[in-house]
Amino acid sequence: MNKVMNLKTKDFFQNGCCGILWILVGIAELLKFNASAISTAVSAILILDTVFMIIPQFFKAEIEDEMAEYNKKRAASNAFIIIYTCILFATVFCVGSGGLIVDLELILPFLVGTMSLLRFGFFLFYEKVGD
Repeated sequence: MNKVMNLKTKDFFQNGCCGILWILVGIAELLKFNASAISTAVSAILILDTVFMIIPQFFKAEIEDEMAEYNKKRAASNAFIIIYTCILFATVFCVGSGGLIVDLELILPFLVGTMSLLRFGFFLFYEKVGD
């Protein structure tokens, strides 16, 4: 049974699952019930993230054609634009309201997870719709 992993499944493992796991890391950092339990949970989630990134490397996958590469670049570009715009509005709001102190340890997992999920979502959209 030599099944070939299609591009959508490969991108799901590389971006979709990893985005969800990074958001779970952010939630775990935000809750901070028990420091050792949260640290263990975050370590487990990051190990799962690594596994999901490695899985597509060991399975035969469809060859990425020019359109798939173009769709991946478009999806990444749009994800970066949305994240950049959100950060820009947050910065303008913080400067206008007199300042706001933000802990990057809490925000970065949400940013990375959101960016991965946006890339996955845009890639699925562009693969379905086309150009």
